[in-house]
Amino acid sequence: MREMLNYFISIDLTGIEFLNIVPDNRLAAGEYIGNNFISYAEFIKFLSDLFIIWFKDYRRKIHITIFEDFIKALKYPNEKLSACYWSGNCSQEIITLEPNGDISPCDKYRGDANSIYGSILNIDLADLLANSSHNQQAVSEEIEATKKMHYCKWFSICHGGCPHDRVINRRHTKEYNDTCCGTGKLLATIEEYLATTG
Repeated sequence: MREMLNYFISIDLTGIEFLNIVPDNRLAAGEYIGNNFISYAEFIKFLSDLFIIWFKDYRRKIHITIFEDFIKALKYPNEKLSACYWSGNCSQEIITLEPNGDISPCDKYRGDANSIYGSILNIDLADLLANSSHNQQAVSEEIEATKKMHYCKWFSICHGGCPHDRVINRRHTKEYNDTCCGTGKLLATIEEYLATTG
């Protein structure tokens, strides 16, 4: 991890964000997802390990948005996080507009034919969202997921995390726990580290 951070600094890359790898959206549960997919739990483990290294030796040299946002949120609970997937309502706030006019949720859904709401060349955006079965499913998924996750200690910060990550992990991760988005382990690492380092 140090080698990676040193490389970023050597090329003057001083602001980065990490996103988890998601499998092809066309794959059904049980289908082979390839060797590149890591579960959200594995991604959070990577970030937790990286946070400690970054905080000790790199935080003044390179900005990692997720870490800086979570530090701010832990210190100032009323602060909003900058990334859409912590908003608790991103499926209603973020859309992707393709060059051909197709509207879909964020680009994490690329390749999922069922996620296309329709084209703004044919119908008004508000009508697309109101009449899209995928959008209605997204709203229902958010409501159901947040009911289960609302009791998580970290819910006020993560708001259940990314809906796409929840759907993908339900589909492809056997040990997925739907009472927490999984980000709590990273938040606990950050909280614990801040408490011991001042």
